[in-house]
Amino acid sequence: MRYFFLLCLLFAMPVFADESALPQAPAPIQAASAVTPSDPLRYTNGPVDLKIALELGIQGVTGTHAFWGLAQTFSPTSNYPERHYWLESYIKPGLTVSYKASNAFTAYGGVALLGSGTLGEDYFAQKNDGRVLLENAYLGLRWKDASGNFSVDVSGGLQPYVLGNRLLISDGAGNGFERGCLTLGPLTAWAMTGIGRFSWKQISLEGFYLDPNELESSDSKATFLSNIRLRMRRMT
Repeated sequence: MRYFFLLCLLFAMPVFADESALPQAPAPIQAASAVTPSDPLRYTNGPVDLKIALELGIQGVTGTHAFWGLAQTFSPTSNYPERHYWLESYIKPGLTVSYKASNAFTAYGGVALLGSGTLGEDYFAQKNDGRVLLENAYLGLRWKDASGNFSVDVSGGLQPYVLGNRLLISDGAGNGFERGCLTLGPLTAWAMTGIGRFSWKQISLEGFYLDPNELESSDSKATFLSNIRLRMRRMT
């Protein structure tokens, strides 16, 4: 009986052992909190928000048999070249700013310059030309009521404007020819705009006045485009 008691004691010893000596399960790995990197081109101080932007592009173009070879077929004496090589590029520095005057009112605006040019001769026989133009220069004001159901956004000046899926209204400026950069087409802003957006719950009303920024060499003096669009958003 004495040996039986000692044998039971030996089997029971691991149960009474110090738990700190036993192997512990590894602690769950804590996910590192995501840290959003700061934007070096953005400055925010209270109600003021400044954003610097820099856009640039460069492209080499080569082509043969331009305009389906019609010049060589119907006007062989014009000496229109069969092959074309040119390099086009642009650079656009800009600045946008907004000022939150209150919870309801926010004023905003932007300005940008664009330099574009072509080195070589493009399909329209334009050689080594380019311009530095004002691309953006606009001001706007946003207002919304405390409930968030009603809002107004009005702006005007030299700025881009796109309607819908770009099928009817998109680029407001001419590119190529004396402005260079024929295929990249960096100029998009309209020469003058007046845009108003009004929304109430699921109904929005949008009106615009647009004057195209045409090429100096082919300015048609076209009358402005204007329209009012009413849209009802689907309830979510």
